[in-house]
Amino acid sequence: MIKISLFIGWAIAASLFAQEVEITSMLLTPDIKIFMLNDLNFTGRSSGAAECFQVMISNNTALPQSCTLRLNIRAEFQGDLAFGETNPFTMSPNEVTRVTNLNLFSQGQRFSLEEYYIENRGQELIQELLASNRLPADIYYFLFEVQREGSSLSNTLIRIDITNPSSIELLAPGNNAASSRLESVYTHYPLFRWESDMSTFRLVIAEYLQDSGDVMSPEEILRQKVVFDRRFYIQRRVDIGIIGDAEILPTTLYQYPVSGVHPLEEGQVYYWQVIGLVESSGSPREFPSEIWRFQLNPGTGQTTLTPLQQQLLEWVQYLDGRLLQPDGELNALIPNENVRLNGVTLDEEEILNIIAKLYNGTYRPIEWAVE
Repeated sequence: MIKISLFIGWAIAASLFAQEVEITSMLLTPDIKIFMLNDLNFTGRSSGAAECFQVMISNNTALPQSCTLRLNIRAEFQGDLAFGETNPFTMSPNEVTRVTNLNLFSQGQRFSLEEYYIENRGQELIQELLASNRLPADIYYFLFEVQREGSSLSNTLIRIDITNPSSIELLAPGNNAASSRLESVYTHYPLFRWESDMSTFRLVIAEYLQDSGDVMSPEEILRQKVVFDRRFYIQRRVDIGIIGDAEILPTTLYQYPVSGVHPLEEGQVYYWQVIGLVESSGSPREFPSEIWRFQLNPGTGQTTLTPLQQQLLEWVQYLDGRLLQPDGELNALIPNENVRLNGVTLDEEEILNIIAKLYNGTYRPIEWAVE
């Protein structure tokens, strides 16, 4: 940690001195979470990558300036990875030029890295890159420095926090489309829940057409009659809002809208999937979840249930789905959210905590009864 602080401090301090030639940098995709191998020719192979970052070099004098551009790459936890340097180049008086990763990691160009060295850890990283095709999770620093005869004229730093998010776990409603069991939902406005280490998603819901037959795969059904397709951004502690066709949500929990969308119909089966969207050094990457399905129970009224009411109904269904069937003892039940433990009324957070522990096995129901 101390080495990195000195590294950054040195980079900033040096830029305060002579500014005859000045350099600035910018990450062209600020929210990068994945850096693919073919977007940075770190191994020395050819690359058909898009532009990931840019460096602007300015000659602020009325005289030509002979310079070299040096790049150091290091990681927060892995240490020094690589460094390289261009051949000397001449900046015309008052010239401003733009350099990108494509210039640096290509051959035969004005700003190509002719002298390029990979540290021992960098050699190990190459093997990981070849195996996974992407940089491992870490915080990467790209230090660009303009030098003249070995002396630093200006420098700039790019920081990239690579987390490689990729997981999505669906929670409700319904169950995996590959299961032989078809679960029912008892509201026209079901609550869609999932967990993920990503923050941008698409929720896609499709209606199963009865004449489709059993030969269609869940993937094909999901493309057949899409009734809902919307993008979400997860931002903690913000009000729910809409930006174009995208909604901002505080958590990965979304209730089907009451209006403005295709209404879900009783007796119909619906397939749904959440697709995680992650910015990478190239085009955005998609990480699809499993495909789940559910049936909107015939005879379900147009009641709008609160998230807690839906959670309670899902738990009843988990215990014994027959209770909520048309001839079941709890058919058309609307929970009043009044839950007591040892005579004490619980608040919503306490109820949800108990339900979660029942699901994960921390608590185990011994018996239950309908009175």
